[in-house]
Amino acid sequence: MMKRSLHARLWALVVAVIAVVALGGCSLNPGELASSVRSAGDGEVITVQFADTLNLPEGSDVTFNGTKVGSVTRVTLRGDHVDVDAKLTGNVRIPVKVTASIRQNTVLGDPYVALAATTGAADFLEAGGVVPLSQTTSPPPLEDTLAVVSTFVNGGSVQNMQDVIRTMNTALPDAGQTKRVAKISAIDLKSLSRGTDLLDGMIHGLDATSRAVIPHLPAIEAMLSDEGMHYWSQLSKLFSGIGIVLPSIGSVFEGGYWLMPLLRGVDANVATVRQGIDAVGSNQVVLQKFLSENLFPFIRKPGLEIVSATTPAGREVIGDVTKVLRMLGAVR
Repeated sequence: MMKRSLHARLWALVVAVIAVVALGGCSLNPGELASSVRSAGDGEVITVQFADTLNLPEGSDVTFNGTKVGSVTRVTLRGDHVDVDAKLTGNVRIPVKVTASIRQNTVLGDPYVALAATTGAADFLEAGGVVPLSQTTSPPPLEDTLAVVSTFVNGGSVQNMQDVIRTMNTALPDAGQTKRVAKISAIDLKSLSRGTDLLDGMIHGLDATSRAVIPHLPAIEAMLSDEGMHYWSQLSKLFSGIGIVLPSIGSVFEGGYWLMPLLRGVDANVATVRQGIDAVGSNQVVLQKFLSENLFPFIRKPGLEIVSATTPAGREVIGDVTKVLRMLGAVR
């Protein structure tokens, strides 16, 4: 039913257009088609040049960036273009770099002139200003629009869209299951909201960690550089070797009880030496007197004073020895 109704409307439109062309002849001017929209009041008039205006009638709206600012007062056919005079209402100002196009809100809706420009323009059109062809876009022919609509309808696009919607409805769970999932999601979200303190703590911890790491970024970059990675590689090899050596060292310690007697002997010797050192310390005065009064004077002036000399039999021979030494000149 929908296709038949749409085909009937299209045929009615085509018949109406043919009738109008037949009655008006080739001199049909779209400006002669009256529009229910007319401008009110006085205002500046600007001219917009189009390569083709199709069915744009006088009295059509003129908008600027989506806001109505006037209406079409006259459509004039020229040799290579069409001049569309637009009367602006109020104190609206149109930039010189404005772009213009003819649009329709619906396929069979009333056409209107749409002006658009970016904000911040410095130059504006004065009364009688012209928007040239280089800044305008003509509308597509009505036949092309109707052909697109017909292709859209007859090509099965609507049916395909309906099939997609049916498939989506089939894939989605029923209302009860959806409510159950929504309820579980609500419970999970409530549980998550109650645990935001833990999340805040984690975030604060990450923030503190980042603050502590950032000042040491140069050192970290050096550690992760090629030289640093070579260092870590060598260090891992070192620890691997130590891991192999440690069991051997442990076995040596375990079987090293034979060292105990040696260590005890060393301890005794150290104790003896320590006692000798303590004895020397206790006799410091005597040693100092011996060195200062006996040893050092003898070293400076070596000499002997013989007091007595006896034979194994006990006879005193000091006198004879003295005579012999005196004869040799060793003593006086």
